[in-house]
Amino acid sequence: EPITGVAADVIQQVAQEIGDTAMATGGKVMIMHGAGTNHWFHNDLNNRAMLLMLSLCGAIGKNGGGFNHYVGQEKIWPVKGLVKLSFPQGGSKQRFQNTTLWTFVHANMPDQDLSAEGYSQSTRGYLFDSVQNGWMPLYPEGCLGSDKNAFVSTGATVKDPKMMFIWRANWFNQAKGNNYVEQNLYPKLDMIVDINFHMDTTALYADIVLPAASHYEKYDINTTDLHSFIHPFTPAIPPMFESKTDWQTFQALAAKIQERAIARGFTSFYDAKWGGNRDLSTLSDQFTDNGALAADIDACQFMLDNAPETAGMTMAQIDAQPQRMNNETTWTSNIEPGRPYTAFLKMTEGKQPYETLTGRQQYLIDHDWFQSAGEALPSYKPPVEVDAYPLRYNTPHGRWSIHSTWRNAKQMLRLNRGGPICYMHPSDMAARGLQDNDWVRIYNDHGDVVVRVKAWEAEKAGRVTMYHGWERYVGVKGKKANFNSVTGIRIKPTQLAGGYGQLHFKLNYWGPTGVQRDTRVQVEKYNG
Repeated sequence: EPITGVAADVIQQVAQEIGDTAMATGGKVMIMHGAGTNHWFHNDLNNRAMLLMLSLCGAIGKNGGGFNHYVGQEKIWPVKGLVKLSFPQGGSKQRFQNTTLWTFVHANMPDQDLSAEGYSQSTRGYLFDSVQNGWMPLYPEGCLGSDKNAFVSTGATVKDPKMMFIWRANWFNQAKGNNYVEQNLYPKLDMIVDINFHMDTTALYADIVLPAASHYEKYDINTTDLHSFIHPFTPAIPPMFESKTDWQTFQALAAKIQERAIARGFTSFYDAKWGGNRDLSTLSDQFTDNGALAADIDACQFMLDNAPETAGMTMAQIDAQPQRMNNETTWTSNIEPGRPYTAFLKMTEGKQPYETLTGRQQYLIDHDWFQSAGEALPSYKPPVEVDAYPLRYNTPHGRWSIHSTWRNAKQMLRLNRGGPICYMHPSDMAARGLQDNDWVRIYNDHGDVVVRVKAWEAEKAGRVTMYHGWERYVGVKGKKANFNSVTGIRIKPTQLAGGYGQLHFKLNYWGPTGVQRDTRVQVEKYNG
């Protein structure tokens, strides 16, 4: 009860009801889970504990049961088609990078002493070992150097990235610890290119902005983890003015690189990492498969044709009516007519092994790093208490935008007070002499941001909430800042582990998450 703030008898009642329901229904109990859990330092322990409870209830791989996690349009059902289109030479010939790790290093985020959390090294120490062991990739290769003590003590790198190409992301605005990005990472870059359909924060800080078509001006396909149907994007109007679709933009870039490579006599280079030549003299032809994929709709159809979930479908069919995926899938369950999709049926009913070290639902992880931290099994560890400030800082998903998209639209701003606000409990406001709608400064060692405050009885005492997504140039006083200007990045050491069964780097599957929910701040009245 002191930990959760929920009465002990209520916790016991819920636990009893979950167990009784599982027994009565054969495991039909479910946890629906958003991204918020993953923003706490000990997110992996919390997730493993929830999953363990469901396993003990026999709820995994059952319709009406299981662990259903939603963070956006992230399940690419026809993944084999996407991979064949994007990486025709195979994924092993690419340089994939976890963004959290890359940003932590190249923005020189503050190191953390993790001894109070039961770890034997600081964050930088674990990070160095992980990269040296080959568990996590980090580019440019060799950027940490060979002197571990030097990296741990200063965070300095021996190689820096020189160019950043940003596509389909307001990355700078949404980057945790964006003060460090601005101060430490951006000065290293010779060029920043952004493909964008409006001048958001990232575009304003870019050297070149390539105008992009919006969602309603191009062909694309859309899938989600919320259902098993595929939907198309189709152009209601052609791209306006100088804007191009994503496919047209990259096609034009490939053609220009090919042209300049031939003109300069630099038509190929040896890629030592993957042991082969990269041919620039035919790059445009490679991109379009010698003209077969000349248009966006051709690329979409290629993905449909080359994935078992969508083979046999056409763009015209899914435009006329969304189609459910084919029976055969590359995922953990197949599609059955008349039956909602649920994960892990291939394992629970088809008796295929799970993709774990043991081939089972595995909760014991006897990796050295997990064992030394006391985390071989799911266990409770309290939130990190490093920042010496009195208020917890909460940044949930925005209510009036899709992340930062449309956050600055006049129609959206009219749904609230016309600019960014933070929420505080009246008792916390009274203790600081604050009134509703005052300008306040939220600050800590990472930075500060000035916004208006709203008195909110529903807010927890001892916490301040600021919904995420606000652009750095909208509705703030003083310097350009936003909700991420008082955050950094904390990395959980166990999420850098590898070389163990299911623990191996895979983009969007295994690697460190960006953690900021353990941040603490102070709030004061702003008189500037």
